[in-house]
Amino acid sequence: SILNKMNPTHTMHSTPTNSIEKTGKEYQKKYAEVDQLGEGGFGTVYSGYRRDDLFPVAIKHIDKDLVINSELHCVPLEMMLMVMTAGDSVGENAIISPLAWTSLDDEVLLIMERPKNCTVLFDYIDRQIDEDLAKEFMRQLVEAAIHIHKAGVFHHDLKPENILIEYDEARLIPRVRIIDFGCGLDTLIQNRFLSFTGTSCYQPPESNTQGTYEAGPTTVWQLGCILLQLMSKMIDLFATGILCAKGHISLRLPSSDCKKFLKSCFLFNPDQRITLEQMRCHPWFSSSVPPEAHP
Repeated sequence: SILNKMNPTHTMHSTPTNSIEKTGKEYQKKYAEVDQLGEGGFGTVYSGYRRDDLFPVAIKHIDKDLVINSELHCVPLEMMLMVMTAGDSVGENAIISPLAWTSLDDEVLLIMERPKNCTVLFDYIDRQIDEDLAKEFMRQLVEAAIHIHKAGVFHHDLKPENILIEYDEARLIPRVRIIDFGCGLDTLIQNRFLSFTGTSCYQPPESNTQGTYEAGPTTVWQLGCILLQLMSKMIDLFATGILCAKGHISLRLPSSDCKKFLKSCFLFNPDQRITLEQMRCHPWFSSSVPPEAHP
């Protein structure tokens, strides 16, 4: 299986020093790092490539103190969640595919595919994008979220910084790719959570009012926040979401269906909030011309 393929090359019977030295040397032999791509609370990401075929990769460095299963023989949770959602099919779905991982003396490295021609969705927030393009991004995000949840995974931190927009000459429209499962959780183990570890401004209200929250309604709230940012450039996402649900704010939205879609994402009661499957069938998605976008 892919999990076996991704195990560090050292054996359980090796001494810690030999294991660390061996995996470190083999990593440097197989991969080259180039530039830093980003940095966050759960690690630093570098661009790089696989030496034998120059395949572009992203390499995430995570301090071992932040890895739940930091023992050398355990697959890090973030890698496990990526395997559950993307499997070993590189580039075939919306989730960035995991390639390998290795454990060094003080950090764990996750090696993933790196789309060549892409930008983060966050770069679109300061642009005046039209509703059709926002709709296409949201359509793909909803499908990706459904796929992730069916795999038993809760991303937990969907936001424009964790979404890539990939451009390919063979495709008419840009492609959404989901990255960074550092806050992710396995919903096959549990589906109700107490402590919110995602980005605070994307936190659903029930995590404060009820003291618990669930994967589905939280993901819907976060998708609403993303659409709100794309269409209205609001800064205070939480307060704006609440006002939007109550109908107390005027949004710069071209269509009534878009407004209804957005408000349904921000219903205060998570049991009344639209579901991912209902989002997929919403009238807003029923008719549109596939938009073109350029990096």
